[in-house]
Amino acid sequence: MDESINGTVKIALIGSDSYEPGGMYDWQGKFAEGLAKLADPVGGQGLLMYKNLNYTILNCKPANPPHNPTMDINNPEMVTKVSASFDFCSVADAIFLNFLKKSTSMMPVFELGYLATSGKLVVRCPNEYAYQPLVQLVCQRHGIPMYPGQMTNVLTILQGLFSLPGLQQTQQYPLPE
Repeated sequence: MDESINGTVKIALIGSDSYEPGGMYDWQGKFAEGLAKLADPVGGQGLLMYKNLNYTILNCKPANPPHNPTMDINNPEMVTKVSASFDFCSVADAIFLNFLKKSTSMMPVFELGYLATSGKLVVRCPNEYAYQPLVQLVCQRHGIPMYPGQMTNVLTILQGLFSLPGLQQTQQYPLPE
């Protein structure tokens, strides 16, 4: 296993709702709940391939909806949010970028472009998302796994994350000699 992972997989969660004022949906909590069930080391609930690791969720979502979502370098709230998101992504082993169909924010599209060559990214984007064709184009161009919105579950996203080069080694089970 790569020394940078050390038995803990750090997954950054970015959602298109992070920049929307009001009405933010707690999809990150649902993801964490699903991950906990899939990685449950006791009770026979979890899947073997996800049980042997610890997970750290780096949630890029602010605790409260933005009060001032204005994109301006002089807006300290925006600068802090974007800087924190970049910091989380730089230390993450994998990044799940989730576009919500009702979101109209362009900021996650910018983040997609910024992270496209990281080799750490998996994207979920429903056809209804305002900028879905752009997201699809970037994903195709950079070989980023992209899943449709409807019927995509935590297991599917985990499989996509663990197909990334940086996490593939965690799926190897060497036999003892």
